[in-house]
Amino acid sequence: MSWNSRIEITHVVEKTTVEYLEALDEELKNIKGYVEAEPISVEKKELKSSTDTDCSYIHQEIKKGLGNLAEMTVDSD
Repeated sequence: MSWNSRIEITHVVEKTTVEYLEALDEELKNIKGYVEAEPISVEKKELKSSTDTDCSYIHQEIKKGLGNLAEMTVDSD
């Protein structure tokens, strides 16, 4: 995977009410005239490889750059 093969992809994601405000929203629904708010759409950008769609930009303390995240288990017996 080469750094030169990277492409930027934009996603639209919906942000919902923060979890601790959900209880308040439930209480507000019982008030006369309450109108529920619409979700807000925001753009989310990420770097991907144009040659490997599973490859994306990793920004961790021990690794930065294009690569694949993987979890592995090794049996040493």
